[in-house]
This record gives sequence, structure tokens and C-alpha cells, in this order.
Amino acid sequence: MNRRRLDFEQLRDSLLTAGGELDPAIGGRSVEITRAPFSRRRTLYALVDRSNLPAMYRVFDFANPDAHSSERFVTTSPQQSLFLLNSPFVIDQAKRLIARSEVASKSDETAKIQTLYQFLFGREASEREVAIGNKFLKNAIVREGERSARKPSPWLYGYGEYDEGTKRIKSFTPLPYWSGEVWQVGLFTPDPDFGSLSLNSSGGAPGSDSQHAVIRRWVAPKNGYVSVIGTLRHLSINGDGIRGRIVSSRTGLAEAWNVKYTGQDTNLTNLQVMKGETLDFAVDCLKDDTEDNFAWTPTLTLTSAPAVAKSAAKGKFREAGVKWDAAADFGGPIDALPRPLANWEKYAQALLLSNEFAFTD
Repeated sequence: MNRRRLDFEQLRDSLLTAGGELDPAIGGRSVEITRAPFSRRRTLYALVDRSNLPAMYRVFDFANPDAHSSERFVTTSPQQSLFLLNSPFVIDQAKRLIARSEVASKSDETAKIQTLYQFLFGREASEREVAIGNKFLKNAIVREGERSARKPSPWLYGYGEYDEGTKRIKSFTPLPYWSGEVWQVGLFTPDPDFGSLSLNSSGGAPGSDSQHAVIRRWVAPKNGYVSVIGTLRHLSINGDGIRGRIVSSRTGLAEAWNVKYTGQDTNLTNLQVMKGETLDFAVDCLKDDTEDNFAWTPTLTLTSAPAVAKSAAKGKFREAGVKWDAAADFGGPIDALPRPLANWEKYAQALLLSNEFAFTD
């Protein structure tokens, strides 16, 4: 029989098996497999959202669930290799593989390498493969315990209510759940109490009433003058539109816009701020929250003196200042960043990336 590459379901199940995590239970409801904490269930039970098929499925040639497909085509693409290199799921399985008692109990490097080969390939490693493994472990740079150099962000993500009397944000509650891509109120959205309230790198959706405006908050790191360049877009041809506001904690409402089925520039120039002051980019629904998804990725430029614009439309000023980009800066909590792999974990991941693991012979 010719060699055959494992399909996506087989590959994911094999990764779970390597980490000692596969749940062999039969039957039951489908489960979300793309978000941490990662489900241990067989990939056969993966949730398929027809309106929003995860990119991971498409990378591995999963058929379009909205169209007839007589067979699954098999491609080999760089995105598949990048998934195995960078996916938090694969990294997690490499860590779990090394933590398995059968591997961790081996004090001798050769014995540990042989155990890994038995788990992953069902055979013993050759002398040459053991030598390659020992060389890899010797030359790998030890970075265990290091964290990303990512600095604390001036951005906060939450929801709250705008007070028409004071022209300020009345309350601000941080969004509690980070999915890996989106800040939202819980694991599932829409939420029965909050609706589709969420924020992502390009925009989001407000809550189900005016008391639950979704807020992207920026905290001024020092005194200066802020210029804002951005466009608020309502991403639907249905619904009654949305309302966007830029609100200062010190001076109140800076500007507001009602947007329906289109986009509206939200540019401000030389808004004076003090250190610790917040600027809230708040979006709420109008009469209801139907079809209220929006895009809004403002860029902020902070200068020490009032900026003289070369081209305000393009956000270019004579004084360069310090820039923040809402889309590029977007992310989860710093403590959500994965711990870098230790040397043995790097070696385990290298074996998981091999063709021998991804093919059945």
C-alpha cells in the first residue's frame, strides 16, 4: 500500500494521542475545537459553523459545508506547516507529550528519545536518529521561563453606559472572556443577557441596549495633544444603524456620529489630554441591536505640542509624535501568552512536524 497522508481529523486525533489527551468517548454533542482550553474529544465531533467556518478547517481542505462536495481534495500548502509550527494547540500537545510520566521519568537522554519514537512512530530510533536528537538538544537555546517582550498596552476593552447628562461614560466594565481572537462576555455569543457584545481587532458589536455600549478605551501615558484618524463603518444593509462616540474622562464628549449602512470619518485634531486620562471609543445600538456589527480601528498620534497637519486625512503631522493603532495593538491579556518551549518540548514538536508522523505507511 502506498503511503497516505493523514487527513485533518486523523492528524488532530494523533496529536491528542501523542499528548495522552484523546477522549475516546463515542457520541454526544459537537464541541468547539479552535479555542483554548482545547477540547480533548475526537475531531469527528468538531463543531461546524456553516456561517463562519474557522480558517483552520479551510487550511486543511475541509469541504465547504454550504456546497455539494463529492470528495475532499488534498493540498499541501505553507499554511499547513505554519499551523503545526505556531498553533497553540500543537504547542500544548508537545508540552503534554514531554510531561507524560513514561517520558518524564527517563533520566537518560537516549532512553527518553527512544520513548518518544515509540509513542510517535511505533518503532525504535536508529543510532543516527539518536545522535541527531542529542545534537538538537545540545545546540538548542534554553529559553524556559522567558516571556514575550510585549509591553503593557494602553488599550482596555469593555462595556458601559454613556450618561447624557454629564456627557461622560457612566460606567466601564472590562470584558471578562478572551477567546484568542475576540473579547466578549462569555464563552458563547450571542449572550442571552448582553446580545452580541464583543470587540475584535477590526471592530465588534454593541450590546442589546444603550446601557451596554461596547468600549475600546485608551489611557494616555503622558500629557500632550492627541489627533485621531479613523472611520466608523456599519457593516450591514439592515438594522437601524449604530452610534459612535469619542468620550474623554476629563472633558466629556468630544464628538458623536450616527452611522447607518455606510461609513463616517471620525477624525479629531489636537485633543488635549493629561496623563492617566482615558479616551473611550464607544459604540451603542439605537432602537435595537439587530445587524449592528461595525468596523472602527482608530489611529492615535500623541504629540507634546499642538500638531500642525501636513495631511490630516492621512494622519501625517509635522511632529512625528507617538502612534497607537487600534487594530495592530489589539490582543489578549499578557498572562495569556504561552510559555516558550523548553528544549525537550522543542524536540518533541520537531518530531510532531515530521512526515513520518503525518503519514501512514
